Amino acid sequence: MRQSYTPPSPEERLIVALTAGRSAEAQQVIDSAQFDLDGLLRLAERHMVSALVLQRLVGLRLQPDLRARVAPVAEQAILRVMAANALVRQELRRLSKLFGRAGVSFVHIKGLAIDRSPVRITNDLDVLIRREDLERARAALERDGYRYVGSEVISEKEKQRWEKQLTWNNQFQFRSPHGGLTVEVHINLFERDRIRLENLGRLLDSVDEFRQESSFDDELGCLIPSLEASLALLCVHSATKRSPALNTYILRHGYEIVHALQKGIDEARFVELCRSWAIGYYAYVSLRIAAESLGSTEAAATARRLEPLLTRRQQRLAEIHCRCYRGLGRASLVHRARYTLYMPFAIGGGLAKSLLWYWRALFPPLWYQEELFGISRSSPAIYLTYLAGPFVRLYSILTARRS
Repeated sequence: MRQSYTPPSPEERLIVALTAGRSAEAQQVIDSAQFDLDGLLRLAERHMVSALVLQRLVGLRLQPDLRARVAPVAEQAILRVMAANALVRQELRRLSKLFGRAGVSFVHIKGLAIDRSPVRITNDLDVLIRREDLERARAALERDGYRYVGSEVISEKEKQRWEKQLTWNNQFQFRSPHGGLTVEVHINLFERDRIRLENLGRLLDSVDEFRQESSFDDELGCLIPSLEASLALLCVHSATKRSPALNTYILRHGYEIVHALQKGIDEARFVELCRSWAIGYYAYVSLRIAAESLGSTEAAATARRLEPLLTRRQQRLAEIHCRCYRGLGRASLVHRARYTLYMPFAIGGGLAKSLLWYWRALFPPLWYQEELFGISRSSPAIYLTYLAGPFVRLYSILTARRS
């Protein structure tokens, strides 16, 4: 693993070792260093691996007082996540019947299609349908009591004008009446405009090919993508939405990438999909970061297979992107700034999107400001956050330097 600007904390070392399944290394951390249990839990929750970490932590040799603190927390966390996973499985079976009656075919993507561990933290259920089936799917869901809620990037006006979203949106969120789970109905794999400013056109144009890379799964009772297609989608997701360059990376993505590789993929087929869908850069970066964050030799070897797919500019951007990663919850401000400047030249989606990318770097969208500052986007005070933004960035820089 590349040396960080600051050494990893005992909490970070323990989370990484437990997530990677290196119990001997985790035991060594426990025996040789004091760690803050509350800090470990906060960091593990941020990276969406808390139940997995706690399950493996209680299997180690712990001092009686530490075990007395860890055991009840682990039991509650594991039971909570297992209950949520059971709810997802029930919801998936319900959707199969509901959409089956409506004549809507769907593919379950992400989630259980990648990792069926009962301690995988799951926030929603993602299904991919054909765009022409969207109205039928919506009608079927609403007849059964599902309520359209949208996402945080959609304004209240847009939620009321469904048809206006079709020009850019790829996913529609419904709240289930059976336990409150959010069901995300996708008509494509990513947004074409507004949110995703990278060039993902070839992948989005190949959504029918992605569906063809699916087969029926008897256990789940629905179609799921091939392991190679699921890994490709996960890599793009990790390199864009959950990117170290945006300081939004989560270790669960690295874990799931390594998990998919260990299950045994057809590497030649995976490389061919990355070539055909023009996503070699995203897969390469995600595999590199998974290799670095979890010390995976499998991820590093597969990344090397993808190197010939990258242009010279993409290779340069990939090096910048990988240098953004400095550990769990840490990212290099310098390399993130370099990434912001260089991204449009390597993987940008054209002049208009490049200009929008730079504009958003200076003036993020309202939904982002709402999330960052906790001020409603409908309040006039939200615009004051743009004045505070430079001071927040300066504080981050100074704090990073002191650490």
